[in-house]
Amino acid sequence: MKFGWKHLDNCISGKGSHATRLLNFSLLAVVVGIVGCGHTYVERGIEGEITDAGWSTTPLPAEACGLMTLWPGPQLAMGRYSLPKAVCYVFSTARDETQPLFHLVKQATGDHLYTARSTEIHEAAAWGYALNDTCCHVYAAAGPGRVPLYRLLKEGTWCHLYATSESARDSLVTVHGYRDEGVACYVPQDSVGGAMTLYRMQPKPVRE
Repeated sequence: MKFGWKHLDNCISGKGSHATRLLNFSLLAVVVGIVGCGHTYVERGIEGEITDAGWSTTPLPAEACGLMTLWPGPQLAMGRYSLPKAVCYVFSTARDETQPLFHLVKQATGDHLYTARSTEIHEAAAWGYALNDTCCHVYAAAGPGRVPLYRLLKEGTWCHLYATSESARDSLVTVHGYRDEGVACYVPQDSVGGAMTLYRMQPKPVRE
C-alpha cells in the first residue's frame, strides 16, 4: 500500500472508519520517522496505557503532557508524538445535555488541563493556565450510557492524565504517585449517536 496525500488528508480531517484512521496514523508515523531528523528514541517508564511524564531528568518537549485531540494527524506530522492512545468517546459538536470540554494549557510546564466547568477557567489562571480552545463536547452529569472521565495530577511534574477505567485510575494513584482530582466530566460509553474517539497523544521518549 502506498501512502499518499489522500491518506494524509484523511488523518487530518478524520475521514474514514475508525480502523482506517488508525491505519493512516500508523502509515503517517512511519513516514515521519523516515523523513525525520534520524535520532533514536529510547523508551523509559512506559507501562501499558499509563505514561509517567518523568521519563528522565531531561525536560519533555512543550505540549508533551496530557494533550488530547480528536484529530491526531497534524500532531503526528510534527514528529513530536508516537501513535495516539484512545481515551474515550466524545462529541465533536454540541448535543442535547452536553457542554464544552475546555482545554487549558500551562506554558511553563506544557501541561494540558481539561474541564467542563467554565468557572475553573478563571480558577486555573491563578496556577498559570490559559484557555486554549474547546476540545470537544461532553456530559456534565451521570446518566444512562455514560461513564466518568477521571482526572489525575502528578504533583511535582504538574502533569495531568485522564482515564475512564477505575483500575487505571487506582494504579496511577497507588503505583505512580498521581493524585485523584475526581471526575472531569461524563462521556459516552460507546460510539453511538455519532460519538468520536478522543486520543491522548503519546510524547516521544527523550533522545539520547
